[in-house]
Amino acid sequence: MKSKQKYIQLLFEALIPVLGFFVWDWSLYFILLFYFIDVLTGEFIVHLKSKKIVAVQGPQQKSSWRSKGAMSFMLLAVSFALVHFAVWSIHPKIDFVQQIVDFWTYTELGVQQGYILLPMVALLGYQQYKMEFLIKGKDRTTELPVVWQKHISTLLAFLGFSGVVLGLSQFIVFHEVVYVLAIVIATGAYNFVFRD
Repeated sequence: MKSKQKYIQLLFEALIPVLGFFVWDWSLYFILLFYFIDVLTGEFIVHLKSKKIVAVQGPQQKSSWRSKGAMSFMLLAVSFALVHFAVWSIHPKIDFVQQIVDFWTYTELGVQQGYILLPMVALLGYQQYKMEFLIKGKDRTTELPVVWQKHISTLLAFLGFSGVVLGLSQFIVFHEVVYVLAIVIATGAYNFVFRD
């Protein structure tokens, strides 16, 4: 049953960017903004887990939380910068601010997607946190460094992928569909191998 649920979740996570690109006419940067929302939600959830672990297991783990949180923030900042440099290498005339506004205000079925997508991703992340962490009582049994090790490993993979794309974009620029499919496949493969 757990395996079936994992496949369904992976399929759903791949479906949104693929539909976005092929059906809703999202650009590569729109797809990346969708993934940024997901990554930032993951960052928020790992802090929720940390807060719960500290509340249940004691405040002695707060210093570990602070140091891991600072490292995570640094990895996120560097990864986001690399992604933006890569996109700028692929599309030198891109206006990032306008793209963010366009992403937020993109209207489908009469509703601007920013008002639907952000709460939907946040709600799904929070529900996953409740089902896989709180209900199973992992706040009593999981050590704080274990939670952060998994999260930091994900951010390091994100950083590595961003660096590879930036490096390649200096020599060859592919069609956007290649980047979108590479992102979807790499994310799906990573989640398939490393997600519980």
